[in-house]
Amino acid sequence: MGSGFLRKVGTVMMKLSKGYRRIDAVSGAVVLGMAVLAPWMLGTTTRETSWVINGLGYLLGALWLVKRVLAMRSGMGPSRGGAGSRTHGSAGASWPMVCLWVLVITLLGYVLCSALNPRASLQYTYSEGFSLPTGVDIESIDSIEWLPQTHDRDRTLQAFWKYLAIALSFGAARDWLMGASRRERRTEDEEAGFPTDRMQWFLWTLALSSAALALVGMLQRLDGTTTLLWTFTNRLNGGHGAFGPFPYRSNGAQYLNLMWPVTLGFWWVLRRRNLARRSASQRSGGDPHVVLLVLAALTAAGAVVSSWRWRPPCWRC
Repeated sequence: MGSGFLRKVGTVMMKLSKGYRRIDAVSGAVVLGMAVLAPWMLGTTTRETSWVINGLGYLLGALWLVKRVLAMRSGMGPSRGGAGSRTHGSAGASWPMVCLWVLVITLLGYVLCSALNPRASLQYTYSEGFSLPTGVDIESIDSIEWLPQTHDRDRTLQAFWKYLAIALSFGAARDWLMGASRRERRTEDEEAGFPTDRMQWFLWTLALSSAALALVGMLQRLDGTTTLLWTFTNRLNGGHGAFGPFPYRSNGAQYLNLMWPVTLGFWWVLRRRNLARRSASQRSGGDPHVVLLVLAALTAAGAVVSSWRWRPPCWRC
C-alpha cells in the first residue's frame, strides 16, 4: 500500500517536472523571439506591432503564472541549479526584487486608477491626407477629486495595458534567465558564474540581431530609399529620416547606442573567463567570443551612421 502510493506520487512529480520544463522551453523561445522582433517590427512604433509585442508579453505572463503554479505544487523553481530543481535562496537576495515589484504594482495601480477616474475623454479628428490628428474634441467627465485622475481616458487605459505587458515580460524573462540549461542541470554546476548558458543565449541573440539591424540600416541610408526595409511606407518626416526598420533615425541611434556597449561588455566577460580557463595548448584568438568584437564595431558604426543628417540621393527614384 505504501509503495504503491509512493509510486503514484513519483509519477505525478515526474509529470509536473516535464510540464514545467516544457513550459519553460516555450517561455525561452518567446523571450528570444521578442528580443529579435521588437526592433525589427518597425521599431514597434505602429499600433499593430505594439499589440503584437504586448500580446507576446501577455503570453509570457500566462506561461509564467502556470510555471509558478507548478512550482508551488512540486517545489520546483528557477533556482541556480536550474529549472526543475528544488528552490533555494536567501532573504538578502530577494528583498530588492520584492521592493521592485511593490513599486511596479503601485505604479500600475496608479495608472489604472487614473484611467478609471478620468476628468475628460479626448476624441481626435483626422483630415484627409494626414496620418496624425488635426483636431480634438474634449468631453468633460465628473471624477473623484482625491483619487488619481487623467485628462485622456482612452490613452491612459492603453498605457496601462502596455505597462502591464512590459511588467509581465520582465518577470517572465527574469524567471527564465535564472533557470539552468540542460547541460547545467546535467553537470549540477552550482558554482557556475556569470554569464550562465541562458544569459549567453540571450546576449548572443541581442548582439547578432543588433549588428544585422545596423548593417541593414547603413545599407538603406547609403541607398537613399525613404521606405522602411525597402518595403514599408514611412510617413514620418516625409520618410527622409528612415533607418532600417525605424521610422526616424534617432530611434535607431538610441537602440544601437544601448546595444554596442552590451555587446562589448559581453565580449569582455567571456574573454576574462576564457583566459582563466584556457590551457597552454589552445590557440589564442580561436574562441568564438572574438566575433563579438566585430558585432560591437558594426553596431557602433550603425549608431554613427544613423545620426547623420546627410542623406544620399536614391539611385532608384
